[in-house]
Amino acid sequence: MGLERMRTSRLEDVHPLTALQSGLYFHARLAGDDTDVYTAQLTLDLAGPLDPQALRRACSATVRRHSALRTGFRTRPTGDPAQFVVRGLDAPWAESDLRAEEPALRAPLRAALLDGDRREPFDLARPPLVRFRLIRTGEEQWTLALTNHHLILDGWSFPLLVEEVFRAYAGAADPGEPPSFRSYLEWMAGQDRAAAGAAWRLALDGLD
Repeated sequence: MGLERMRTSRLEDVHPLTALQSGLYFHARLAGDDTDVYTAQLTLDLAGPLDPQALRRACSATVRRHSALRTGFRTRPTGDPAQFVVRGLDAPWAESDLRAEEPALRAPLRAALLDGDRREPFDLARPPLVRFRLIRTGEEQWTLALTNHHLILDGWSFPLLVEEVFRAYAGAADPGEPPSFRSYLEWMAGQDRAAAGAAWRLALDGLD
């Protein structure tokens, strides 16, 4: 289904891609069925009592709050790529309980689950391009894995996302409306591209 035919009740916004996203999108499509090197994963080892369902709700609340986490990517009939934001999405969630396994097997089974999540490709046209898995390895031992496509989230954003998830899990006050990606695109459109090009030519002068 094309963007123009998507149900308007779910379609929140449509944006062009940034220059970096255009490159990532090209390489992600070029990978085809091979492993997409732009699939990233963050794992957190947690100790102590934990409510899996409350954590799942916190992850979904964070996805619903940020439009970038509800963004998908398609190529228009013109051949130009576009990114689109969809309303009402929850965080894809999986749970694995390894307590019944022999202790010596838990670490390799945990590693296999994480590797499977990292290798599973995202369908860029079906957001969200992020998923969560909670692995229980002991009575109060857990691993939370966040797997995402680099098109929507980078390494600098991981600490902010994790902080927000656990603030929501702890029942912290609503932090309010986040900045929109559209506002960033508008800021980018207002920059002096000629001056930026000149600055890069000067910085790279002399390189082959």
